[in-house]
Amino acid sequence: MEAPGRKPAISSSVVALTVLPANPRTLGKHAMRTAVPKAIARTRASNPVPQAPGQTHDVSFDPIRQTTDHPPAAAPQSHQAGATHLLYRPFRLTRRLASQHHLLIDRSDINGGQAPAARQEAHLPQSVIAAEPLIRLSCFLGVLLVMAVWELLLPRRRQSIGRVRRWPSHFGLVVLDTLVVRLLFPLSGVGIAFFAQSKGWGVFNVVPLSAWIAVPFTVILLDLIIYGQHVAFHAVPVLWRLHRMHHADLEFDVTTGLRFHPGEILLSMMIKLAAITTLGAPPAAVLAFEVLLNATSMFNHGNVRLPLGVDRLLRLVVVTPDMHRVHHSIDRRETDSNFGFNVPWWDRLFGTYCAQPNMGHDRMTIGIDCFRDPRELRLDRMLLQPLRDASPVTVRHSDTLPPLSPDDH
Repeated sequence: MEAPGRKPAISSSVVALTVLPANPRTLGKHAMRTAVPKAIARTRASNPVPQAPGQTHDVSFDPIRQTTDHPPAAAPQSHQAGATHLLYRPFRLTRRLASQHHLLIDRSDINGGQAPAARQEAHLPQSVIAAEPLIRLSCFLGVLLVMAVWELLLPRRRQSIGRVRRWPSHFGLVVLDTLVVRLLFPLSGVGIAFFAQSKGWGVFNVVPLSAWIAVPFTVILLDLIIYGQHVAFHAVPVLWRLHRMHHADLEFDVTTGLRFHPGEILLSMMIKLAAITTLGAPPAAVLAFEVLLNATSMFNHGNVRLPLGVDRLLRLVVVTPDMHRVHHSIDRRETDSNFGFNVPWWDRLFGTYCAQPNMGHDRMTIGIDCFRDPRELRLDRMLLQPLRDASPVTVRHSDTLPPLSPDDH
């Protein structure tokens, strides 16, 4: 027997069906998608579910499933869960924007319209978007592991300061930089690319180009912008204060490519997001560029030995460790050369290319003329280096070093 004053549950479904046309087949595909939810909403409004005495939360009745949905109680969020939410927030927003972007394309097709060419060709599969954090982490750990093993087996230079003293601070910077970026930037580069596409912003969202052209062209342009940014961080004194922490490493290995001040990371992120928006960069190109930049940064900072012939060939298309090691010389003329990260073309084009260090790779001094005390390798002192004025230290090369070997040039 039913409770007094309550209508039979089946009446909600009946009412929902009666507000639809007699022949639903006459409705279009898109109209059916909108008509049914509207009918159900009107049914719920006209057939409210009574609440028990003292009940204050909303209760919704589903006329199709004949069930009543109670909102679940909010579970207390632990500090660990909050940190995880912070780290993955940009990727969740990226997936949301990507879903809306694909829905926009689907609706334009349903309505018989045509989405802009750039929007149709430059989107990522949903499976790739969902796996973006895994793709980034896998590439990072994979390249790091390969380079670390390579350095153990075939080192280019003998190191006087061990990894135990340097690596913990470098990995601490990676964690700190990641937290700062996730806290201050709700969207990743890929998310910004989807947002720009949804608004029709940027060159590649206005000029229709095939993805086979737009993606590689965007990667090359972003690399040129990073080259220009790198030159500016050396030329502008206030920017050099941030960037010199990267050069103050007393050794040169794979983790040097991870050693960047959080202030520099934030400025770099703003420049990159502005470039992505201005170009209207395809999301696929942004993801490819960021993964490539991270991998090549660890590769070209590696303390690894390559045969001279292989190094000479690779320099035609990619920055090699020997090429970038020159950039970490204590000689300022060599420090202000070889700014490229991915490709060597910009240094050759703009006259900043230096083939070999003057003292040779085995005899050259790594670092800058200040912050040469090994205590400066501590994380807390590294973070304060941009705020400190340091007097240059005169570094003398030992007269007992062996003569230059053929591998040095």
